[in-house]
Amino acid sequence: MLEAVIFDFDGVIADSEPVHCAAIREVAGTVGVTISDAEYQAVYIGFDDRDAFREVLRRADGLAAGSAVDESRVAGMCGAKALAFDRLAASGVPAVPGSLELARAVRAAGVPMAIASGATRREIDGMLAALGADGLFEVMVTADDVERSKPDPQTYAMAVDRLGAAEGRLLAAARCVAIEDTAAGVAAAKGAGLAVLGVTTTGPREALREADAVVSGPAAVDLGMLERVAGGV
Repeated sequence: MLEAVIFDFDGVIADSEPVHCAAIREVAGTVGVTISDAEYQAVYIGFDDRDAFREVLRRADGLAAGSAVDESRVAGMCGAKALAFDRLAASGVPAVPGSLELARAVRAAGVPMAIASGATRREIDGMLAALGADGLFEVMVTADDVERSKPDPQTYAMAVDRLGAAEGRLLAAARCVAIEDTAAGVAAAKGAGLAVLGVTTTGPREALREADAVVSGPAAVDLGMLERVAGGV
């Protein structure tokens, strides 16, 4: 039995990864770091802003992977990225085809539903409002809520816990389905014990090889498929 559906946001609900990429690239350029499309896909996609700019600063300063950086600089770059994102998104960010229709079908079926994202609450709220979908999701867990974002499982574990609290019962993570478009997101959801449906909306199928099933996008998904993924079929 399907107990909940938890959606990633960027690249699953909103076609916003290109805007995030452009904003991160713009801020990275201020410290002399150039990020190609291939590098964004290989390294940055799936990170929250904090982890993205930690990596940018390591590259700028010639530091080894995992080295500590000045967190005040990270915070300043995150603020600059937020402003750049607002400017670049002002002309509108479209929904991923089929995403809102799927979310509304899940809600109409009475299945608990959440967003679990590495984006900020401010970014998500703004895009949902622009898409006419504010209030659609029962629970949201964003970068503002966690200490460790994807690929750490904290985001998905918190989403399951919060949905359970909202429902007044414990949810079995293995019967909850995450919908994800990145390897980092798949790792986070699997680490929290969820079943995962991958969508190839922002990257290649091979990046989602750890998912339980992979389809082209939300438009190819229905409740029956979600039930099958939750059941391990």
